[in-house]
Amino acid sequence: MPDDQIQRELVFQQSSLDGMDRLADLYGKCFNVAPPANYFNWKYRDNPAGTLLGFEATHHGKVVASYGVIPEFYLVNGKQRVVWQSMDTMTDPAYQRRGLFISLANMTFDHLETVDSDFLLVGIPGDASYPGFTKKLGWSDIHQFRLMFQDRRAFMALSAIRPTPKLTFRQVSGSADSLADYLRSRIGQSDHIQNEITSEFLTWRVLNNPMRKLELVEFSESGIPKGIAVFSNDASGKSFIFLLDVAEPDQLNRLTRALVKHVYKRTGASVVSTWEPMDPRLRLAYMRAGLMLNPTGKGPMLFRQPLIVYSRKKSFEGFTPTSAASYRLQPVMQD
Repeated sequence: MPDDQIQRELVFQQSSLDGMDRLADLYGKCFNVAPPANYFNWKYRDNPAGTLLGFEATHHGKVVASYGVIPEFYLVNGKQRVVWQSMDTMTDPAYQRRGLFISLANMTFDHLETVDSDFLLVGIPGDASYPGFTKKLGWSDIHQFRLMFQDRRAFMALSAIRPTPKLTFRQVSGSADSLADYLRSRIGQSDHIQNEITSEFLTWRVLNNPMRKLELVEFSESGIPKGIAVFSNDASGKSFIFLLDVAEPDQLNRLTRALVKHVYKRTGASVVSTWEPMDPRLRLAYMRAGLMLNPTGKGPMLFRQPLIVYSRKKSFEGFTPTSAASYRLQPVMQD
């Protein structure tokens, strides 16, 4: 079929929340993996902050391209505010190089402005979509997350000369409602843009996540809750820390050492890693627990994950949206 005929036959429409499994074939073609059962309902419908806002291109009734954003509750200066996250940029390989992603994204942003006139968008792009976001859609690359990591043997050697506090770890499963008292009472960092960590968010993003095998734990000392953490526990031999949240930030150093030790013991991993934190206090705590950046400039641990943002306003609740200094984000932000 001639390209110009295909172009004329394409139909653009707002994404429906009905029959989300229609996207499974497209997802498989784009990412070379079949999405887990209920993946799209989990991500686009079950989100406690709201549902997908996006657009699709169809050809003879088949979805050939899709783009959308989802709302999430953030804390901005300690107040709840919706921030939108970019999701699953997908174009069937047979329909690429037609500008479908750019067209669908612009439709999404224009419609989003009618819903939230002061919207802020954040994204963790893949290699394929990154150039489109930054070169054609006006997104700003504001930060490059590097990887901090620690080898099990090195950590155990460090632990022998730097004892860790004895904490009690309780695995949370099914629902994070049992954390409600801790989450209400903790001393949060309120002077930045950051995810609002609630029991509803943790239940959805962590405990019900069909894509990743994650554990949520609460840790206490002498019966007093000290913090929560999220980390991966699978058969890869590596564990990744997605979230570390403590009740009292001045105890970060000692509590981080105890958490890393627990992750090794719980998962049997040979390596523990995380994104280098945007919060300098948390970064220092990981460093004192023995996690490090790749010092050689080469090898598998040389990692860069862009954080990109998009806003049509120069200010968001008093913050500069294109400044990394405005944010305190951890990997739990990523779907």
